Amino acid sequence: MKPAPISRSTFGIVIAINSLAYLYQSLLRPHALDYGSLYAAGVTARIAPRMLYDWNFQVAIQRQLLRDTAFFPYYHPPLEIPVLALLSKLPFAYSLGLWRLLSIALLLVSGRLLAKALGQNPIHATLLGCAIYSSAYCVSLGQDSIALLLIICGAFYFLTNDAEVLSGVVLSLALFKPQLPVILAFALFALGRKRFICSFMSSALVVTSASLLYMGKSGAVSFLECMRLGEQHAELRAMPNILGVLSVFGGDHARLAIAFLLIGLALLFPVWKKSKSLGFTVASSICFASIAAPHLFAYDLVVLVIPLAILFETRRESDTLFLAVITSAPLALCLFSFRLSAFLVIPTGLLFIACFSRLLDSGCISLPLATQTARLVKKGRIAQLWEKL
Repeated sequence: MKPAPISRSTFGIVIAINSLAYLYQSLLRPHALDYGSLYAAGVTARIAPRMLYDWNFQVAIQRQLLRDTAFFPYYHPPLEIPVLALLSKLPFAYSLGLWRLLSIALLLVSGRLLAKALGQNPIHATLLGCAIYSSAYCVSLGQDSIALLLIICGAFYFLTNDAEVLSGVVLSLALFKPQLPVILAFALFALGRKRFICSFMSSALVVTSASLLYMGKSGAVSFLECMRLGEQHAELRAMPNILGVLSVFGGDHARLAIAFLLIGLALLFPVWKKSKSLGFTVASSICFASIAAPHLFAYDLVVLVIPLAILFETRRESDTLFLAVITSAPLALCLFSFRLSAFLVIPTGLLFIACFSRLLDSGCISLPLATQTARLVKKGRIAQLWEKL
């Protein structure tokens, strides 16, 4: 079992701060309207499944059930519907409480899977999952991103145990939020995990076909329209990604953000292809997806638990400070207050850079000669430089 790079007392302090943030967020938005959209979707699936993606019906049923004028559209693929339909049989307050408890349980299971995948202490990995601010934020809002974390941790666990086919099947279940699993699958394709890719694509085809069969032709049309309206309804400034940062400076720059995503993938493909490390590929792709994915909110950053755990495999004295920066609840709340959530992309960017710099030093990537030369010159190793040339 690998020793923990960060003391449990440090984790305790960070978790205590995040708990206060949880209470603050719960008092600020006591009705948890984010979960309200999931709850209303579950009710709709039971009483009027063909209206699941009807925009006007969503508005009406949310106001009826939640007695609130605020509205959060539901336009996820229907993978979660069986669970949501079951939970919607309870009164809203009880359903929300059960959902929060379930989310905490999934977070604990995610930590255990991640610990097994990396050979770490399960308590350390679990504390790391609880320490990141997005975990408390996700639970308080009643969001579903911890389910996404669990699925990706499960896929990563099976990959580390050479069960690539099973890993691909598991990752396909994350397609209710497709941006991150698709980018992760692309990175693993570059890494040469052929059995994983075949399994993921086959399973994704089955999942998509089942979703379309459930929705029907009219439902699929309504889903696309609901997605279009939902993206227009979303507050871009609240997205902690490139699109959010661009929107802070005025306007909707979706095309520019998509161009950034595609160019980034093109540049990273040869890096992932030359990578010798599954951990580096998974960590860097999750960070990049969190920076460049076209649709992402602060609660989705709970997935950064995975690259953080991988990064802490290589222990540094600065890890405690790094953890405090990446998981800073005060920073997040301050940015929320000034409607500058988009700048939470900066800690994610620091984590992305750290993954590269630390893992490059460990020799998991074959560097181009020019990059090696620059590093040697910087370090003043003239003799080694001469040998390289």
